[in-house]
Amino acid sequence: MKKRDAYYCNLKFLLIFLVVFGHWIEPYIAFSTWAAGVYRIVYAAHMPLFIFLSGVFLDSGDRAKTQAYRMLLWYLITQTIIILASKIYGNIAPFCRPFWHLWYLLSLSQWSFLYWGLERWGRLSSRPLWVRWGVVLLAVGVGCAAGCLPWVGREWSLSRTLAFFPYLLAGRFCPKNIFCGKYFAGFAALAGFGATYLLCGPYIPTSFFYQAESYGALGPAWGIGLRLICYWMGGLLGIGVLSLTPNRRLIFSPLGANTLGIYLCHAPLAGLFRLLPLSPVEMLWAGPFASLWIVCLLWQAFRWRGPLYAIRRMERKADEI
Repeated sequence: MKKRDAYYCNLKFLLIFLVVFGHWIEPYIAFSTWAAGVYRIVYAAHMPLFIFLSGVFLDSGDRAKTQAYRMLLWYLITQTIIILASKIYGNIAPFCRPFWHLWYLLSLSQWSFLYWGLERWGRLSSRPLWVRWGVVLLAVGVGCAAGCLPWVGREWSLSRTLAFFPYLLAGRFCPKNIFCGKYFAGFAALAGFGATYLLCGPYIPTSFFYQAESYGALGPAWGIGLRLICYWMGGLLGIGVLSLTPNRRLIFSPLGANTLGIYLCHAPLAGLFRLLPLSPVEMLWAGPFASLWIVCLLWQAFRWRGPLYAIRRMERKADEI
């Protein structure tokens, strides 16, 4: 019987809920200050953590290669469907510019190819710890430098691929359960994030959290500084969430067992709900409940068919580094 760790099921449920919720409130943040703040915090955390998790489960070069081809295939299928659908309305979407949330499929394929190359030619996982984390710091430098290049943007999701790659490497090189149950560290990290956000958050444009474009009018110096702050905040908030996530099977744990179908299909549902005759404020208040409903509905459609009791408590002993 296949088994799933409750810790990661709980974490993935939280993250996929934040993805759906963030996309739900996106059109309405201009109507509410608190919604805009929540939206910025969501985007500071949920994609870095999802990418970190992708690195956690990328346990070999062969698996990275398999995942690279699999995600590329999913991107080709879904992006083609979007292009054909857009052709009906006379507004053909460019193939090289991923539609809305599909950038993650293309970037995950690219990250997996990059890691496969590092494993094949550099034997990275067998290198000393300082070498591996040196590569993470190098990736941070590349991510910061990429924003200085005006041609690095949304096309082929190149900006996001370079900017978010350090999170995938960090997930690969961290022991799987290093933060599980570390409550003091979690609250300290959240406090550090809160202090940083209060000091620096007002200076970061909301769209900057997407990491989808070059620095543009911000300029290299200001842009690099803001990206480093985003890395810092993403790391602190990620440690906080990882430390406080429950490590036992809960009522919502099965919803996090398989999230790819939810991720791919939630956008059309969220778009349909936007047609409801409700005011922006009413849509904001409905956001948490509608997002949870969308997650549950799509889970029923795409859920993992294995026995639910295969979701078990994760072993607390940390993996070898």
